[in-house]
Amino acid sequence: MAPGAEFRHNAGSVALIAAVIVRAVKMPLDQFAKTELFEPLGIRQFSWLKDAKGIPYAASGLRLLPRDMWVAPGCSASKEPRWSAALGNGGQLILVIPERDLVIVVTTGLYDDPRWRSAIGQIPPTIADSLAR
Repeated sequence: MAPGAEFRHNAGSVALIAAVIVRAVKMPLDQFAKTELFEPLGIRQFSWLKDAKGIPYAASGLRLLPRDMWVAPGCSASKEPRWSAALGNGGQLILVIPERDLVIVVTTGLYDDPRWRSAIGQIPPTIADSLAR
């Protein structure tokens, strides 16, 4: 299969990679992310859900402000994307349409509820119809 042709989320792999990072850098994952990722990107406010031992859930539970979720120039693999999007379990959505200078962010909490797919699925066609007018 060609790279990027299919996506499969694997929380166990993410947790394993996070554990390797924590061991290598000798600091908690959220602190490492703050100093090495969030601060250089200008992200000052975030929260991350943690387990009973205080360890952040590497594959989920990261909370960011909508302005901190925007796709920055150069983040796309192609030079001129028609659109880019990110989806989260629960109905979170970031939709970027550069040609229209448009960014849409939806923050919601329908976690593990299949209704979020239906709700989010209605957004792009509705926006496309509005932009076509």
